[in-house]
Amino acid sequence: MNRSDGLRTQDAEEFARLLQLALESREIRRLLRPVAAVIDAEQLRVRALRELGSIAAAAAAEHRAFLRAATTAQARTEVHPGPDDASADPEPERGGLLAVLAVLTPVLAAMAAVLFLLIGCALQLVGFHPHLARALRNSGWMFTGLAALSALPGLAALLITAARNRPAAQAGPAPDPEAARAYDLWRRALLERGILPHLREHIAAARHTSDPEPPPTTTG
Repeated sequence: MNRSDGLRTQDAEEFARLLQLALESREIRRLLRPVAAVIDAEQLRVRALRELGSIAAAAAAEHRAFLRAATTAQARTEVHPGPDDASADPEPERGGLLAVLAVLTPVLAAMAAVLFLLIGCALQLVGFHPHLARALRNSGWMFTGLAALSALPGLAALLITAARNRPAAQAGPAPDPEAARAYDLWRRALLERGILPHLREHIAAARHTSDPEPPPTTTG
């Protein structure tokens, strides 16, 4: 989204970040010390943000070049998607299947254990088919052990899947080299030809205010 000063919102945010870096630089802090009673860093910040348009105009050519490079890179990406966009990576799918199995195995084993134990105990209480009741109870205890044994490997599988999928979820498209180079050139021009000269000019004006020239002496 473009603003009235011609900068996009993200570019105005970068302007504010560069302004902060300039205000914290050794040069500006050294120049501010003698005029601390007249102007400070916060006042300089407010003035610079108020005059953002005129300051950014010093690097207007570099900004236009950066916008052209960014637009070209975006159009190129839309026409020729990268390998990550053209085909799905099977690794996340395999990781997702592993996570599902890790969750379902102990749950299903526990459900089977409860079911077999309940039926086996019920048959034993009523004295119906004691051999079947014993077999069901043994199966229930077997599934109980399976649920316990599969719980820890299942947790480990979940952790491995999460660690494997985190970089893929956080990674974005690779920046276009030409657009990145144009962006750095614009930032450098904005700082060196726009922000720093603006700050120096206002500090120099404050110095003249704090040290007015003495009135000329008259002889008579």
